[in-house]
Parts: sequence; C-alpha cells; structure tokens
Amino acid sequence: MHAPRPLRILLSLACAWAALAVLPLNAAEPTTESDALRQKNQEIERLRRELEQAERERDQLQRDNEQLRRQQQRASSPAPTPRAAPKPVTPIADRPR
Repeated sequence: MHAPRPLRILLSLACAWAALAVLPLNAAEPTTESDALRQKNQEIERLRRELEQAERERDQLQRDNEQLRRQQQRASSPAPTPRAAPKPVTPIADRPR
C-alpha cells in the first residue's frame, strides 16, 4: 500500500534534510559538493512547494466534501408531514344530556 501523497512528500523532505545535515559545510569544499548541496536545496524547495500545494488541495477537497455532505442531508431529510385538521369541539352546553 502506498502512503498518501502529502506523507510521501514529507518523508522525501525528511530524507533530503537528513542528507543535508550529514554533509560538511566547509568553505574549501570542492565545487561538486557545493553543486550537490545546491541541488539538494533545490529539491527541498521543490518538495516544500509540492507539499504546500498538496495541503491546499486536501483542504479544498475537505471543504467540497463537507459542502456536498450538507447538501445531501438537506435533500434526503424528509419533508414534514402535514398534521390532520383538529376536530371541532362542541361546547358542553350544547351537548345532549
């Protein structure tokens, strides 16, 4: 079973972050390492943007789902049944003894 998209993005972001934490940050590092670091930073930013987009989509879907649920409840709720007209009451004085 695959993890949901936001979770996969978070896991990828965490792995990239861990990889960056391991890299030494020396001023004299070769250009290949600084290129790798730049690529990692770009990847992290891309993953952050994807995560934010996925969260916005999730929030919109949740709002849409809630709105549809309310519409269905309104449509499926039974209409109130009309009450029977009350019988007329005869006053006690007019009743036969």
